[in-house]
Amino acid sequence: MELAAGPLKTYVESTRESFTALDRATGHRAAEAFCRFSEGDYQAAADLSHAVASNDASSPSVLRAFSILRQHAQLLDENLPRPVTYLTFLPDDA
Repeated sequence: MELAAGPLKTYVESTRESFTALDRATGHRAAEAFCRFSEGDYQAAADLSHAVASNDASSPSVLRAFSILRQHAQLLDENLPRPVTYLTFLPDDA
């Protein structure tokens, strides 16, 4: 699948190396967390994301990605109002 031109495509292309270096277990946890999120199982997505972000020695951009996913999953799971600011990727993550 080819991404349309825009910020997501730019980000994916700039961080490709950080994510291709994932070990198999972390890659599996990432896939599982994103699948759970897409299925609406936000609590499981938040729990998986928290476990990786707390215990994994991956690159800072990978840890940031799990933290962002966790924040969004928790907001949806707990039906919380939109925060003033969300976690985002930092320029150093690219």
